[in-house]
Amino acid sequence: MNYKRLNLALSALCMLAVLPLAAQTRAPSAAPVSLPDSMFGSWALDQNDCSDAESESRVHVTSKAIEFVDNKMNIQRVRQIKGGWWRIDGLSQEKGKARQSRATAELRQPGADRLSLRGGPEKPEEFVRCKPAQLQG
Repeated sequence: MNYKRLNLALSALCMLAVLPLAAQTRAPSAAPVSLPDSMFGSWALDQNDCSDAESESRVHVTSKAIEFVDNKMNIQRVRQIKGGWWRIDGLSQEKGKARQSRATAELRQPGADRLSLRGGPEKPEEFVRCKPAQLQG
């Protein structure tokens, strides 16, 4: 029996078995998850609030933050959960204050010009998209 050939064959077999494992461990990690672009923009509880820059019912959503007139939540993590909802974890800060606190919100887009937002077990708030011509401030 030729032990050199057997040893070479076993080495080749081991290499083939290890290659897929090495490829998996070296593969780049998945890109960070972000909210869908269709959620970005300004929203309000009704169209009349879109033209009032100081309205407490206005919210502005970007890839980095969810902003109300008096509070801003800096987004740290986004993941999709069941029912079409997106869970956002981040740090919330009241305007004019230095203290930040952990916060969680969930967003869902039931239609192109509709956005649902919930911050807990209560019923979600339903927002409409503000048209650029309506926005002031």
